Amino acid sequence: MRKVSVGEAEEFKSGTVMTACEYGLGDETINTAKIEVHGRYPETGWAMNEESKQLCYILEGAGSLFVEGEEYTIAPEDTFLIQPGERFYWEANIGMLVTCTPAWTPEQYKHLEQYS
Repeated sequence: MRKVSVGEAEEFKSGTVMTACEYGLGDETINTAKIEVHGRYPETGWAMNEESKQLCYILEGAGSLFVEGEEYTIAPEDTFLIQPGERFYWEANIGMLVTCTPAWTPEQYKHLEQYS
């Protein structure tokens, strides 16, 4: 069993739009973060994870998630599963819990300027 308290979480920002508080579990197979998005993330282009599935649970707020050219409306208590290799971006003002398996790492994350 592993517990991570709020004081142990690592906070980081991506531009002015996204703030994440990662709760590192010390397990390569899974991790979780509380993420806030206020605007478009990424600010340009698309995001893609080469290895991690992202399970996103919307805690609060509203907006849209764009995955592979499809738009999905976001509301509290919605859940989304973004598969490895899927290109996506958010246009939202939301708080969400994101769990990744295998654990998210910067090395497997890609920022794509073009949708091709």
